Amino acid sequence: MIGLKTFAGKTDESISLLESRTFSIWEGGTRFSTGDAWADAHLVRGLQRFNAKQYSEALADFNAALKPPLNLRAEQPGAVYQAEIAYWTGCANEALGNQEPARQSWLTATTNSAPDAGNRRGNQLNARAARYFQALAFQKLGQNEKAGPIFNELVSAGTAAPNSADDNTVPPSRQQPANSRVATTHYLAGLGYAGLGQKEKASAEFNAALAAQPDHLGAKIALTLNQS
Repeated sequence: MIGLKTFAGKTDESISLLESRTFSIWEGGTRFSTGDAWADAHLVRGLQRFNAKQYSEALADFNAALKPPLNLRAEQPGAVYQAEIAYWTGCANEALGNQEPARQSWLTATTNSAPDAGNRRGNQLNARAARYFQALAFQKLGQNEKAGPIFNELVSAGTAAPNSADDNTVPPSRQQPANSRVATTHYLAGLGYAGLGQKEKASAEFNAALAAQPDHLGAKIALTLNQS
């Protein structure tokens, strides 16, 4: 329910629910992660506020995204979140005129891009999305020559077969379902096209990702940003 509320943009309700109880985390892992849910809710609310030019409030959300409260008993979100939120933290600081903190955040984004398999958005295929935010951060730092190859890499990764060898390098319990792998390949291609400025191709890929997996939050966020 919390995930659905976040997907629907009802982030205040999501955060309130997350703060309202202590969650029991079962041994052996689960496809649901309280840390991911917390990060997702604050990321989406932060982007809502950023788009409304409420930059201080957006920055507060981005800063809170990677600091789940104790009642969630959460693991630290992985590389996908680290890079994405560092990038947007830099953008919020930039909008507030805080140039040096912005630069430091973008530097952080360029180093938080290693794949990890520890959480829902952190499997090895999906973790490549962190590379997109690394590339955006390189652009912000004036290092465009490092960004282009990453965008092309994402297009190539996204046009590969969904059942790639990457998925065989992680335990079956942590592999994505087939529809999720299809959605992720389209998502990665969309990110690559968005970075290359090919908006129509990017939107087509994000829509294809949502057709395969209608609750793919990353694709929904990217599609909204691509159309703005």
